[in-house]
Amino acid sequence: MFFLFFPPSIFYGKHNQKYEINSENKNYKVVIYKYIPVSLISIYKVFDEMGYFFVVYDKCGREIYKTLLSYGVSANLLYDEMGFSTLNERELFFPTNEGIDSIMLPVVSSSCAA
Repeated sequence: MFFLFFPPSIFYGKHNQKYEINSENKNYKVVIYKYIPVSLISIYKVFDEMGYFFVVYDKCGREIYKTLLSYGVSANLLYDEMGFSTLNERELFFPTNEGIDSIMLPVVSSSCAA
C-alpha cells in the first residue's frame, strides 16, 4: 500500500537530471530533475506535465534545499521562470502552480571542509 503513495522525489541523480542553473558566483547550483514514475503520485505528475522538481546545492555539492514532496511543475516553467536574483544571489525565484515564489538560501561557507 505504501508504494501507491511513495514520494516521487526520493529517487534522483544523474539518471533523471535534466539541466542545471548556476548562480553568478557559482556559490549555488540548482539541478532540475524529472520525476521517475514509481508511484501513483509520480505517474499523475508526469502525465499532468508537472513531473519536474529541483534541488539546490552549495558550491561544495551539499544539498541545501529540496522542493516539497507535493511540488511539481512543467519543464518549460522551470526553464523560463527560475533564476537567482540579480541583487542578491542567495534569493532564488522559482515557479509554482500559483505563480512565482522565492526562497532565501543560507550563506555558503568559504571552505568546503566537512
